[in-house]
Amino acid sequence: MSHLLSALKSRPLLCDGAMGTQLFAAGLNPGECGMLWNVERPDAVRAVHAAYRAAGCDLITANTFSGTASELAKHGHADRATELNRAGARLARGQRA
Repeated sequence: MSHLLSALKSRPLLCDGAMGTQLFAAGLNPGECGMLWNVERPDAVRAVHAAYRAAGCDLITANTFSGTASELAKHGHADRATELNRAGARLARGQRA
């Protein structure tokens, strides 16, 4: 946390955004569960993170925007909330899902 605060004192930090838009560009179909890509297509999610890093982003967010059990229930995956969120966090950190 202190590293972030120090950096903010000297310059604005750049954040990523539009993960869903990037996944759609990579082949996610409207209405599909993008969080499943954390385990089914981790290389595609990793590629989005890598592109943001290459563009100079300081802060990378995980592909967990719809990671609540109630949102995942819409796709029949409420029971996988923990698994999909953890996989998304690992990918955002640059680790294997």
